[in-house]
Amino acid sequence: PYMLDILKDKNVNQDICYKAGILLGNLGEAGSVLAPEILNILKDKNADSYVRSSAAIALAKLGNTGVKYYPEIIDFLEDEKIKINFIPYIAKFLMNENVSDFFRRESAIVLSQFGKSSYKYVPYFAKLLKDKDENLDIDIRIGAAIALGNVGKPGIKYFPDILAFLKNDKIPSYKHNDLVDALRNLRKQGASYVPEIISFVKNNKIREDVRTDIANLLNSLDKSEIKLASDIIDLFRDEEVSVYLRSDAISVLGNLVKVDMKQFPKVLEFIKDENVDKDIRWAAANELKDMEIAIDKYIPTIINTVKN
Repeated sequence: PYMLDILKDKNVNQDICYKAGILLGNLGEAGSVLAPEILNILKDKNADSYVRSSAAIALAKLGNTGVKYYPEIIDFLEDEKIKINFIPYIAKFLMNENVSDFFRRESAIVLSQFGKSSYKYVPYFAKLLKDKDENLDIDIRIGAAIALGNVGKPGIKYFPDILAFLKNDKIPSYKHNDLVDALRNLRKQGASYVPEIISFVKNNKIREDVRTDIANLLNSLDKSEIKLASDIIDLFRDEEVSVYLRSDAISVLGNLVKVDMKQFPKVLEFIKDENVDKDIRWAAANELKDMEIAIDKYIPTIINTVKN
């Protein structure tokens, strides 16, 4: 009660308030009877943010009692942007197997949003992602994958692991977008893995809509990946890959030309290839028609293509 009074007293030094919050949290389950009053301090938007921080720390450290207040703690972090002091406590939520699967997943995601302070937890995120123990809820592994996508460059090397995880048929369909977004984030940070992406797209055992989303990751090609242009174009020739998928991801070929004009003749040859489904060739031609690129020297080839 005395520690609680310190938190409530607006005249008390901020450092003392902070220490009072730590001490309240150290009570663990014994302090659970005080949790509702601590929560009131946390939710009081007129209170000093430092005092509210102390209340949040106290709740986070109350063990299993604090778990049910996790949503309020997260809301506070989002409102006040006061995060760094909470990292150790959020990490404890993630690592505590007695905490609910939902909270562990959210803990992983929140932990990944602290910039360089998140980097030390990357190995643990990766461990959870790759853990195939059937007793580990799939939701926690999803949270770990999202976290790896959020941390940026330290997560790049786990791109293939997230891609492999996407093959898991236990992942709910509404969660696929989160995983694709994680991969997209890593692509933006420089993750390449073009051969792995092509292999994934060709795998007919995986849902077609998921493979389409992964194929579209190739829209963010950079110049270092141009050496694989022929492999990418051949993906759109592959009759084993559905016409729908290839048509839906055809913008990849247009972006290939945008990145490197030297690929224009290759894409033009693709359009001329009568062994390729005409709808896909038509879609590829549409990708090129509005491009503001210098094609003067290719005009005779284009005319011959039209005549054919």
